[in-house]
Amino acid sequence: MVIEISVAVMAAAVVALVIYLILSLKKVNRTLDTLDQTLNHLKPKVDEVVEETNRTLRETRQLVEEIRVKTQKTDALFDSLGQVGTSLQELSTGISRTAVQYKERLGRVVALADTGLSWIHRLRGSRSSQHKPMKVK
Repeated sequence: MVIEISVAVMAAAVVALVIYLILSLKKVNRTLDTLDQTLNHLKPKVDEVVEETNRTLRETRQLVEEIRVKTQKTDALFDSLGQVGTSLQELSTGISRTAVQYKERLGRVVALADTGLSWIHRLRGSRSSQHKPMKVK
């Protein structure tokens, strides 16, 4: 009789376990159905996001190419401006050197003119003293 009770308890335990497994599998099946519906609902949105991302990447590539072309053009401009700056610097240096040379020459000319004027004043001074009549006291 103990064996019969043990077998009955084991049979009841197996039935309870099978019922629990069936209920668990039904819940898993409902969860998978819900997940399938969610994925089916999200698929068009994901496709839309992927398409928009592809458009954005194409536009970005175009912008990068335009920026590269414009940068190359501005590089040539800045190279030209650099050359103009170098030329202006060389011109300024040449003008400064010429100005220094002319300044020295002008200084010499002014010194000679001053000396010449001084001589002229001395000559006039000596001539005027020769032409004046002497006063007798």
